[in-house]
Amino acid sequence: MPDLFLELTPDAPTQENVQRMTPKKGTNIKYVPSFVFRIEGVGGAQNAFAFAPQNPTGQDLVILEVIHYLKTKGLTAAAVLDVAVGATATTTGDTIFDGIDISSGATNGAVVSSQILADTGTNGNEKPKVWNKPGGTNPFLTGKILVAEAADYVGIITVICAPLEGP
Repeated sequence: MPDLFLELTPDAPTQENVQRMTPKKGTNIKYVPSFVFRIEGVGGAQNAFAFAPQNPTGQDLVILEVIHYLKTKGLTAAAVLDVAVGATATTTGDTIFDGIDISSGATNGAVVSSQILADTGTNGNEKPKVWNKPGGTNPFLTGKILVAEAADYVGIITVICAPLEGP
């Protein structure tokens, strides 16, 4: 059984620590980089998209967690945000977040995580999602403003991913 625990020491040279991180021959463990993307969500009318970036990496990613930070709430009561992966930049979905409160009644500085079921809403769930490379089934990550406008809304969306295929 391979030793899965790495003992990295701050006083060891970088090269020595890298060698400790290299999987032993005969194991099928590969270390792959993780990606952390920061997306700014911007306000708009009801049914407008606050953000809709296409996967920028050229490879399929598994979204491990999405964190939404409400920097500036909208000035209209009842505005919410739905977040999902989709086929186009105008695909509406709510499988990551369903109804994040971005209304005038929300609290600036509020943080919600896709890993906490209570934060995800009715249709959202804490399961990882595949964010396909361009040309794939679901290459866009969309955030749509629903129920009412949220013109002043500003949100910071942090997306933590890992590639599905490694070196």
